[in-house]
Amino acid sequence: MRWLALALLAGGCGRAPDLPELEPGVPVPLALSAAEGWSSRWRIEVPAEWIAIELGCESEDLPLELQLYPASDPLDLSSAACEGGLGVLVHNRFTQPAIAPGTWMLEVRYAGPLPPQTGQRMLREIPLKLELRGWTASAGRELGSAAALRVESLPEDCGTHSFWFDVPPGASTARIDLFETSVDWSLYARAGRPVGALDEELATRATPLGAETLLLGDDEPLRPGRWYLDVVDADRSGDGRGFSIRLSLGTAAPAELAGPLPTWERAEEPFQAAIASVVEIATEDSVGSGTIVNESGWVLTNAHVLGAAESATISVTLDPALPPVESFRARVEWSDAQLDLALLRIERGYYGQPLPAGYRLPAAQLGDPEQVLEGDPLWMVGYPRTGGSQNRVPRHLTHGVLSGLEAYAGLVRLKSDAAIDLGNSGGAIFDSEARLVAVPTSMVEFSSGQTAFLHPWTWIPAEWRARAGLPH
Repeated sequence: MRWLALALLAGGCGRAPDLPELEPGVPVPLALSAAEGWSSRWRIEVPAEWIAIELGCESEDLPLELQLYPASDPLDLSSAACEGGLGVLVHNRFTQPAIAPGTWMLEVRYAGPLPPQTGQRMLREIPLKLELRGWTASAGRELGSAAALRVESLPEDCGTHSFWFDVPPGASTARIDLFETSVDWSLYARAGRPVGALDEELATRATPLGAETLLLGDDEPLRPGRWYLDVVDADRSGDGRGFSIRLSLGTAAPAELAGPLPTWERAEEPFQAAIASVVEIATEDSVGSGTIVNESGWVLTNAHVLGAAESATISVTLDPALPPVESFRARVEWSDAQLDLALLRIERGYYGQPLPAGYRLPAAQLGDPEQVLEGDPLWMVGYPRTGGSQNRVPRHLTHGVLSGLEAYAGLVRLKSDAAIDLGNSGGAIFDSEARLVAVPTSMVEFSSGQTAFLHPWTWIPAEWRARAGLPH
């Protein structure tokens, strides 16, 4: 951990007065006043790759703002408002502008159009607390190949963990597996020196998933010698559960990962049985929801969730309080952009395990969309980004009614007032009998609320219903 030095600038970008060094982690008392134009300027000498500036104010009503920019380019500006008495401005390798060593300028200012006041009292000054934290990548700890390493994630880690490992001469492939986590981590590796800034020399693995596998030597010769690795949660959404990480030489998944596939006992209560069929679907660059519609592993989703991808990862909920677990690999069998529906088929486990003979997945019972009447209740199930406080979320349910119908592409789609957000796409719409009737596909938002558009599962062509073992 490395802390940064701050120096107050008198009147802006002039010569800095001789100030005592600030102690690491100690908030700085600060007062904005009319005499100083309700503004205070600071200089930050940055050797770090991650900084967070926190501004605290006793009043929750005053409009305050933090502004940060590199001294070499005052136009490359970012800002954060102080809401609810707290403002946080975070910069790292992933933000714009990206943090880089050098001199940066920080301004703390009152941003109101009129002189500040609380209630009926005009203020002479605004007392604040300002704190700066920073982190710099280092060699970190050794990552050996003998066993998996368990890593706990703490706030002071600033969302990054650093490791090093040695690749022996003659090794053609090194494999890094990250698992047992509920957070979306990304992997960045570099030969010869710590990862540092992001550039084209890095080997990276950054998908919307928590469990990740980075193969070194897969597309170009593997360089022997010392390697460095950063495991990064760029938005610091970690819940403290940490992760496990394993280094292997070769391409095969470690034995402890390629274990038995999940199994289920069908719930007695119909709705609990229904929601068990809803899964998360992720490609290399997108994430959405889906529903298992056949026990042999056929999955229904939206075409736009998959894009041009030919395969996807299927994650299933094993604990309703946690995000889903990456469990299967599936192949895209059919996709129709106009209907915005698609079918996938689960082929193997996430780490390549074959599906055992007679293996059965929890499948939804199918209903008749035409029998749902306006005003009838509907339940929406999926994995919306707003369904949790982390960058990966647990299963989420919302409730509404059939609000109406709308002609679309020569067919009729459904409308509902059930809440829908990014990540819900492709999930399930269940009727009052816990039967799947449609797929949440898109929404239009109004000042008074939103309308969700739902595409009936019966839009699937008869040929593909037969292939997937669905009624036709």
